[in-house]
Amino acid sequence: MTIIRSGIRVTPGSGDVYFVTSGSLEIPSGEMSGDVTAVAAVSGVEANGFLPGQIKCLVDPLPWIQSVINITTSEGGADVEGDENLRERIQLAPESFSNAGSRGAYIFWARSASQLIADVAVDSPAPGVVDIYPLLYGGVIPEQEILDLVLDTCSADTVRPMTDLVHAYAPHTVAYDLDVAWFLERKNATMATSISAAVAKAANDWMIWQRSKLGRDINPSELIARMMQAGARRVIVNLPVFTVLDFNMIGVASSAAVNYGGIEDG
Repeated sequence: MTIIRSGIRVTPGSGDVYFVTSGSLEIPSGEMSGDVTAVAAVSGVEANGFLPGQIKCLVDPLPWIQSVINITTSEGGADVEGDENLRERIQLAPESFSNAGSRGAYIFWARSASQLIADVAVDSPAPGVVDIYPLLYGGVIPEQEILDLVLDTCSADTVRPMTDLVHAYAPHTVAYDLDVAWFLERKNATMATSISAAVAKAANDWMIWQRSKLGRDINPSELIARMMQAGARRVIVNLPVFTVLDFNMIGVASSAAVNYGGIEDG
């Protein structure tokens, strides 16, 4: 048997990012590999996003160990909690006093699991069953590490009613194509470059807005409003069409085309 102590450091080999094993690992005789959890040595988002296979450099030499490798994408690191997120959790805090498993209590505890979580949907598809869907800031779909963290937090003996069976799932994504044309008023022709940049940013901000809240319908009217506020005289949205989404869904653009249609008289 090979015993690997806790505190062993590994790194992707770039920068000063290190991950440290949080527990010991026993590899029985005859086995060729084993899995152990490692956490980043620094707090914040810097250690997020390393894909499977990227963390492969062993810092502390170990006998009989040929190689190390991460098998999941690193995630879960967060910077200091923002005021908006803290304000929303304060408003939900009274729900945490409930021992009956209210919807608000599950939302509070799920959001408390990680500062990266921006929105949570809770459903009970059957008696005694609770399904939790967390969404990260920027409309990022959580990976298994965040889902496990939410599940552990909401399944604690001091949180979960004994009769509840809790699950944590990633939100469902609904793909749409963005195909839009915009026109510039002639009197603003000298500002065409700056307005074009502003209109493109407005479209990109709309796509982020669209996927940043669970259950938000795909709404081209919001896109038109944002583009006109950025300086467009007229906007034609060929795609997407208005689409109603369920409580655990977000709309995600699979393609985006923002086309300049030309100058028009006001």
